[in-house]
Amino acid sequence: MKISNGFEAEIQEDRLDDWEILEAIDELEERPERAVKIAKLLLGPEDYKRLKECCKEDGKVSMSSMIKALEEILNSNGETKN
Repeated sequence: MKISNGFEAEIQEDRLDDWEILEAIDELEERPERAVKIAKLLLGPEDYKRLKECCKEDGKVSMSSMIKALEEILNSNGETKN
């Protein structure tokens, strides 16, 4: 999967079958900080670090860029690795 900021990764199919991700998504509207857990669970530690690097602006990780990236990742459901 590749998103608009150039970040590219393959999400393992078994990561999508994770109840904790579903719970975090369910809580996202009331607790926006759950986006961090969703990103970490979906991507794993290495790809999560790479995503943060792709979302850096002026030396800091942009929250709006991370949220946009996570939305794109969640919407790219058909492009995962089996």
